Amino acid sequence: MKVIVFGCRIVTVNIIKYLIQNEYIIPLVVTNDEERDRIYGDVLVAQYCNTQGINNIRFDNIIDADLIASYKPDIILSSYYRKILKPNVLNIPSLGAINVHSAILPKGRGPAPTMWNIINGDEFAGATLHYMDEGVDSGDIIDQKIVRINSRTGFELNRDLMQTCYELVVSNFNSICLGTNRRIVQNQDDAEYCLPFKKSLRYITWDNPDKILNTLRAFTKPYDGAIAYTESGYKILAWRGIKLPKRNSFKAPGYFENTESGILVQTNTLPILITEFDIIGDEQLMNGRFVSGPPVVE
Repeated sequence: MKVIVFGCRIVTVNIIKYLIQNEYIIPLVVTNDEERDRIYGDVLVAQYCNTQGINNIRFDNIIDADLIASYKPDIILSSYYRKILKPNVLNIPSLGAINVHSAILPKGRGPAPTMWNIINGDEFAGATLHYMDEGVDSGDIIDQKIVRINSRTGFELNRDLMQTCYELVVSNFNSICLGTNRRIVQNQDDAEYCLPFKKSLRYITWDNPDKILNTLRAFTKPYDGAIAYTESGYKILAWRGIKLPKRNSFKAPGYFENTESGILVQTNTLPILITEFDIIGDEQLMNGRFVSGPPVVE
């Protein structure tokens, strides 16, 4: 059974290990690793393949469908790959192309679903193993697992769901090869799509305290942090905070006081205390007011 793997991140490395241990043939691995993967503690897929003598390639632009076809794969397995596979690639393998996605499809299609789980304050998240078609994460579902988010940060949820994605592959791959797996058509009426990450999502708007704390959780370490600017021009990277039980006497949302316990900030309702933060440009932060959202010029 020949399997061509498209993927990135540690979950793909673990899937490759599973395939090798179970004597599946991997004629080619296609990856588009990024340096940030290493920063987040991952082994780069290309680096792992090189140490194991596994043929691997990177397509920065158009995927060479003729090259993929030349290996005559039975299955294409995609895992956190950063490009959309077109029909001219998906139609090559005799048993189809499958993908793992860290969302409870048909909700959470598209990029960065775990980020949106945290920003939106969702109670549950999950992972889906599904067939690939010409749409975005819209193919038939093979298996899913739902998890309670609890207090996880954006990084922790993404890390844990990568493991869940791996487990879905392990528990279903043999039945996929035998053609005995289940196959459930997605209800397109229930489909929801995630918008891609953009830097403006990291900027804090001082309205809803729960939304603010969700933003902090979504982007806290080892990610790059939620951002706030003071009216006097100082930049704050906010990592963690708590909601306080009563309103204080600040004039309007965004007014803050630098206290021994952290930065106390008024919102539209309850104040929050930013308990972990870094001040960029000056270690002495005077009381004042934060700009809501991105500054005019950064």
